Amino acid sequence: MFALALTAVGAVVALTQPWLTKTLIDKVSNEGRIGGLIVALAGLFVVGAVIDALSQYLLERVSENVARDLRKSIGKRILSAPLKALSRFRSGDLLARATSDTTVVRQMLSTSLVQLFSVAIYGVGTLILMLSLDKTLLLVMVVTIVVAALLVVTVLAGIRVATERAQGAVGQYAADLERILGSIRTVKAFSAEEDERTRLDASTDEAYNGGLRAARLGALVSPAIELAVNGALLIVLLLGGIRVAKGEMDIGDLVAFLLYATYLVMPLAGLFGALATLQQGLAGLQRIEDTKMLGSERRRDYEDRGAANYNLHAPTSIEFKGVTASYDDERNAIDNVTFSLQGPGIAAIVGPSGAGKSTIINLLEQFMTPSSGRILVNGASILDLDPFDHRRMLTLVDQDSPLLDGTLRENLLYGRIASELAAGDERLVEALVQSGLGQFISELPNGLDSRVGERGHALSGGERQRVALARALLTPSPIYLFDEPSSSLDVENERLVAEAIRRLAKAHLVLVITHRAALIQSADSIVVLEGGKVAGSGPIEQLSDNDTLVRAMKGAS
Repeated sequence: MFALALTAVGAVVALTQPWLTKTLIDKVSNEGRIGGLIVALAGLFVVGAVIDALSQYLLERVSENVARDLRKSIGKRILSAPLKALSRFRSGDLLARATSDTTVVRQMLSTSLVQLFSVAIYGVGTLILMLSLDKTLLLVMVVTIVVAALLVVTVLAGIRVATERAQGAVGQYAADLERILGSIRTVKAFSAEEDERTRLDASTDEAYNGGLRAARLGALVSPAIELAVNGALLIVLLLGGIRVAKGEMDIGDLVAFLLYATYLVMPLAGLFGALATLQQGLAGLQRIEDTKMLGSERRRDYEDRGAANYNLHAPTSIEFKGVTASYDDERNAIDNVTFSLQGPGIAAIVGPSGAGKSTIINLLEQFMTPSSGRILVNGASILDLDPFDHRRMLTLVDQDSPLLDGTLRENLLYGRIASELAAGDERLVEALVQSGLGQFISELPNGLDSRVGERGHALSGGERQRVALARALLTPSPIYLFDEPSSSLDVENERLVAEAIRRLAKAHLVLVITHRAALIQSADSIVVLEGGKVAGSGPIEQLSDNDTLVRAMKGAS
């Protein structure tokens, strides 16, 4: 508000200058004293320049603040959105909305809206003063400007549509490029460079065509503006000169009128360009608003969460009661699944690919919600628990073992571990040794401060998996979830991982999805899944004749 008030003051100072100029000319014509007027006029010019500079800075700061808040808002929405909602957007497109679209909105605020405000002040002030000087010349000005304005308005809607199309294509390009960079090894291994280049070129051409159409429409604005500015000034100068020659108008009034005409016409010229930028900004703002469709995972007050049922040191239980869930609302990933697990100890989930094993973990982590049935942890339904607090009671080692770009230390201390773990490097190294990375860490030139690369690509698949295991060993939780923790490991490192899991299971409930015989045989209880249904559950001794389990054991051996 202060910046706009300062802009208004600057406009008043500017509008005073032509009137002082008129008074100065009248004084000269009457051979009056003009020293004081010259000093006052010069002072107004200096004050006006200072105010303009200050108000411009303040307005730019406001627009930067808005852009910052929009980016924070998008980041918050992405981080709090359910995974199913995020899957409706491509990652690159969300990146484009958070970067290029917010930049367009910032430009709209720093130019278009400010221009509208300035034109409103200048317009009202100059019209009143010009009306007091000469009504006939004012009428000529208004008619000329209205004709040009009508030409401009007809193309503004088209500019917004074309801009939305171009920005959407840029988002598509960013999404395609992000997908390529995330799978560049696969792209090269399957010689798919040409296919991917064709896809990138298509989205690039789409952005080009949309931008070109907006440029063509925008190009119509400039001639209309020039016609309004030059035509209005020439007509006023011609008619005004005639009226001065006839003695119907003082030369001072004509000079003041021409100055006010420039004060009116030039901002209007900028206004027409600002309206085009405004349409582009509104298109970007609409794309940002679309991210509200992501929604948010539920956040409840502590009293309503039921989180008090969790106790880090108490025995932990997991119950699935008639749970059915699907990813696409067409085919159930699991169907009427019922089982009960009690900690501490190891519980293995086994079965063929596609049986629904990973769905169990996705449901426990609240990455998805069941269509029917109940999931209880320590007797409390997890749907009654806040997802954020609930996940703090779980530690997940995913099959993909994702690492983040940064140092080994940063990955080990990622998320809540950094605030909960009060330990030095010795504890970190110990976790790495328990995960089979003792020699690996000793050979790194920068030790724990060595960088792992984007997505952990500086490490092998097995090393990434063991770093993820070390991170889990550092995280205090009543429940540990392992999705194929030894799938990328050799025999010796698989043995180390199995030993680490057995140590965890002495005090915690460890749920393991695995095909490996060593881990299955270590389990205190087993749930056998086949075709999304429970084919059997209980200790391994009770399931020795279960065909699915026997096949899983044979496939692992």
